[in-house]
Parts: sequence; C-alpha cells; structure tokens
Amino acid sequence: MRKKTLCCFFLAVAAALAMGQESPEAFVGVVVAFRTSMVNAKAIGNVSKIAVQEGQKVAEGEQLAQLDDTLARANYDIARLQAEDTTEVESAQLQLEQAKRDLERVRKMDKTATEVDIQRAEYGYALAAKTLSAKQQESRRLMAIAAARKAALDDYAVRAPFAGIVAQKMIEVGETTAPVERRLFEIIDISRVYIDVHPEVRHIRDLAVGDTAAISCDVLEGASFTGKITFVSPSLDVGSPHFAVKVRVENPGELLRPGMRVSVAFPDKIPAGAADRAPAPRAAAPPRETPEAPAAARK
Repeated sequence: MRKKTLCCFFLAVAAALAMGQESPEAFVGVVVAFRTSMVNAKAIGNVSKIAVQEGQKVAEGEQLAQLDDTLARANYDIARLQAEDTTEVESAQLQLEQAKRDLERVRKMDKTATEVDIQRAEYGYALAAKTLSAKQQESRRLMAIAAARKAALDDYAVRAPFAGIVAQKMIEVGETTAPVERRLFEIIDISRVYIDVHPEVRHIRDLAVGDTAAISCDVLEGASFTGKITFVSPSLDVGSPHFAVKVRVENPGELLRPGMRVSVAFPDKIPAGAADRAPAPRAAAPPRETPEAPAAARK
C-alpha cells in the first residue's frame, strides 16, 4: 500500500514539472480586416448599372455602380459649351488693340491733335482694357462652372475608395441612393490584417508596440504567420480584467480572413509558465510513516 502511494506521488510531481516545459503561452485572437469602407454615393439618383458582384476584387478607383446622370450630363454640356465660346473675349481683345493704335496715332500728331482728342483716345483705350478684363473674368467664371458641373457629373459614378474585395452589395438596379447616407457596398482590404487579442491585465507591462507575435491557425492546417504589435490599450476592457492588443500581420495570400479565430503567442515577452490559466494542481504530499505499534499493544 505504501509503495502504491509513493508511486502516485512521484507521478504527480512529474506531471507538475512537465507543465513548466510547455511552449510559449498562446492567446485567442480574432482576425479583423486592415481597412473596411461602407461605400455610399455622393449624389442622389436611381442606380442604372452595377458593375461588380460580392466577392469580386476591385482596384482603387474602379467603378462599382452608375447612377442615372441624364440631367447632370445635360447641365455639364451646357456649361462646357459656354466655357468654350471665346468669341466675346476675342472681340474685346481686337477692340483693345484698335484703341491702342488710335491712342498712339493721336499722340504722334503734333499740333493737329487737340487735348480733347488725346483725352478721348486715352478714354477709349482704358474702356477697351476694362471691357477685355471683364470678358476674361466672365470666361474664367464659365470655366469654373463647367469644372464644377464635371465634378458633379463624376459623382454619379460610385467608385472603390481603395483596392480590396467587395464584401457586401446592398443595392440593386432601379433602386435610389436616397438618402445620401445609404450604404451601397462594403469594401474590405485584407492584403494585411489586424488580430485583436485580449490578454489578462497581469501582462500589461510585458507587451509594447513593436513586439513580435507568432500566429497560427488550426483551420489553415498549421500555417504560421509573424506579426508586430501596433497598439496596446492603456486601459482595461469595460467590466473585464483584460486589455486590448492589436497585431498587424502581412497577408499576401489572403489566407487569414476576418472573423477567424487564431492562436497568438509573444514568445519574447510572455514565455511558458506566465500563462493566463489556472494554477497547476499541487502534487499530493507523501504519506507519513507511522511507527509500528508494540507487540503487546497488537495483541
């Protein structure tokens, strides 16, 4: 009986020692897209065309949808034609050149030109110069209106704000974009991702921005990744003894997808034994040997 108890004791000690030889402590993390944008239209109108589908990759600036721009295009065409018409400016320029020649001719006349003739020529030249300046200013105003109408016309094309994937399409042809805040598409960028981790507060002094993280994921058949801490929250989660840590990971193959649960370890900062786990059970103490009773007492 005593040998059996001693055997159990040594097995418990061995198990306790083995627990101290585990790999670095790992925390559960959740993958988050590097960038997410809920795209809406800059103008109000009916959708006339949808150019993408859910799951499709898009480039920055690629068109996602087109709104009916018939009226906006007509307004732009009118403004463009007005801005391109330079007849009045050219006419004012010719009048100024003629007024300048008249003034020079009068000034070259000796005694035949009176003071009134000179003043009249000078006035004509000044008036022609002001007329040309006014026409040029009007031309610039028309060009600015045309540019504004062109920008307004471009707003009827809904475009991707950055390269990524169409995660959601929330509108169909024929529907209106009103109100202007209505969300039409969700675009995500997962060329790199963030991993949200929430270690216990006991590790808040162990981790810092720039520290290396080792990431693995069971559903990816043991694929491993390396990341860097980009954010360590200075405060705890509300109602929880944990704090937020963000790890950025390059994801060129886009294997990591938002919502995945992964294992995150910080081997340089939180080694094995500093775990967010319950303390290891104590090994049972060996039984004490009791002195044998005297022979007389046994009888």
